[in-house]
Amino acid sequence: MLLKSSSFFSSPVLPVSLYRTFASHSLDWHDHEFVEIAILFEGEATYENDFTAEHIIPGDVMVIPPGGRHRYYDERNVVLMNLLFQHEQLPFPDSSIRKHPGFIALFGMHPEYYKKRHVYPKLHLDPETLSQVRKILEPAWMNQEKSLPYALLGVYGAFLQIIPYLLNSWTMKDYQPKEDISARLADAICEMEENFTKKFHIPTLAKSACMSESAFSRHFRIATGMTPVRYLLTIRLRHAANLLQQGLSVAEAAFASGFPDSNYFSRMFRQQYGMTPRGFSNLPKFC
Repeated sequence: MLLKSSSFFSSPVLPVSLYRTFASHSLDWHDHEFVEIAILFEGEATYENDFTAEHIIPGDVMVIPPGGRHRYYDERNVVLMNLLFQHEQLPFPDSSIRKHPGFIALFGMHPEYYKKRHVYPKLHLDPETLSQVRKILEPAWMNQEKSLPYALLGVYGAFLQIIPYLLNSWTMKDYQPKEDISARLADAICEMEENFTKKFHIPTLAKSACMSESAFSRHFRIATGMTPVRYLLTIRLRHAANLLQQGLSVAEAAFASGFPDSNYFSRMFRQQYGMTPRGFSNLPKFC
């Protein structure tokens, strides 16, 4: 069963929502068009995905990429909070979060990369952190269920608040940056995120990742689903979209995002977002 984005997101500007479940076995095997962070607050169950089946307990956090098949069974007194989002479309007040190696490893890799490595990301929150995360998410979920006018903003705020908790838990694990290909790619991606307005050359990026040019290009495409050139273009367009929502003109947003040619920018923006930059800037800030 494929769960479509249109069924869960009410806003093209803020594609994020919460979904709480007490039993998921009725869904059986399913996947979706978005990223899902599933946090087990209470109970226990068996979580099965494309590669493994394992017993999960309170504090376990499953990160499931688009297209990741999974299901739950043997559920006992389960309270599971599902945070659904499309991170490429979401604006981040602090763009540096996208440069964090943990963010890249958890959310930034292409689904096929996780499948190639036969693993989907999984974390565990200690009881104190789990309690803090629950206090953030549950009020936002309740407001969403009541369809309050500011509910979407609350869900978005809750999303931003829990990401640091997840990254802190991720960094507690042993991590050898030069031993793992995904880590070496993360270094290159961080460099692109940090300096997206400047020109990049494949040999330089490959050298920073300690790879040959051909190996770097191959692994980069597997990891992100894009060539390095296309990935850089996506970063620039995402930054421009944020600036348009902040009220900058099309020309200003284009120039500040590394596009000296506003006509080229407009063509690429329409290709990426399905609308003109001007049309995007006229969207309600929070639908």
